[in-house]
Amino acid sequence: MDKLEYKIGNIEIDKEKLEFFGKDPSESKHKFLVVGQGTGLIAYMGPKGHVKIVKQNKIESVRVLGGGSVYLNKNGDLVLDHLSYIYGAVPDKVACEFAKLIQKELKKSGLKIKKTIVKPKGDLNERWLLYGFD
Repeated sequence: MDKLEYKIGNIEIDKEKLEFFGKDPSESKHKFLVVGQGTGLIAYMGPKGHVKIVKQNKIESVRVLGGGSVYLNKNGDLVLDHLSYIYGAVPDKVACEFAKLIQKELKKSGLKIKKTIVKPKGDLNERWLLYGFD
């Protein structure tokens, strides 16, 4: 796909739960998902598991491409990390694009972000092929 459009869907933030200083990113409270829609990708985020984000936003599971954990580390950096054990990982390029958009949304809510870090890990869902990623 030539030019992908990146959009933010529903983002829920619990400022008290957004910070995570542990070692295993899967234990962070906030998760994010990327959903394919036509020629675009939409990110959803919330202080809950991936399946709950899908159900709450009435997303068809077959449209979910991947996900991971999102948190603020002890340095005040926004981190998109890890993967969804159900939906798979997100390509680095996609994580970078959404990190910028999520950072803007967090700044609107008064959070100060020093920088963004993306560290997706794991296998990509085969549906990423439809968007030019393998």
